[in-house]
Amino acid sequence: MKYATAVSRLLSVAEEANDHWLRFGDTEIGWPVDELWVAGELLDGPEELDALAMILMLDEPVDELPWLALHASGEWVGERLRLTKLPIAWAYRPAVYPAWNARYQRVLRFWSAKAGPDREVIEQLSQRRLDRLPIVTPAPEELAVQLEVELEACRRYLGQVLEDYWDDGWRRRHRGFGVDPEDHLWRAAMAVHEIGDALDGARRRQAGP
Repeated sequence: MKYATAVSRLLSVAEEANDHWLRFGDTEIGWPVDELWVAGELLDGPEELDALAMILMLDEPVDELPWLALHASGEWVGERLRLTKLPIAWAYRPAVYPAWNARYQRVLRFWSAKAGPDREVIEQLSQRRLDRLPIVTPAPEELAVQLEVELEACRRYLGQVLEDYWDDGWRRRHRGFGVDPEDHLWRAAMAVHEIGDALDGARRRQAGP
């Protein structure tokens, strides 16, 4: 994907999110997205990139959103924003958490429910003025503290998935729309692995050379 194409898609997603916020925000349906952040290689300004990475911050309980676990609100939002039809790597997190995470530790907000699309940020991106962008990066100690919390939550979730895995009712509830029980187990295990690796890296950076 060309860099300019990626920035253009970023703007399209921001405008789509704004349209849905205006349509659903004050209705019974609601619009669960508080903020949208971009991450990954786009923030380095390459001529081409493999995929655009986005983080969706959802107004959902923390216990329902362990890292990489599928959630109905997140999947619904992904469909509404057409993320499933584009070369976009996307993940969602509870709004009370920071947008940075085990996978993406440099993030940039480009839309919020309060202010809509951040056109200044998108303009700076389009001009590749990367040094002017308010990119957020946690300090190693801040990252480690957050990852410890999330690792414990993901271990609990993995334990619950393993406990329920062969239950017929659980398997029925976790099958459909192209997703099988195996996908939920894989995601739960990968989350523990991914956060564990990121936590080890954060601790090494804390310790220094």
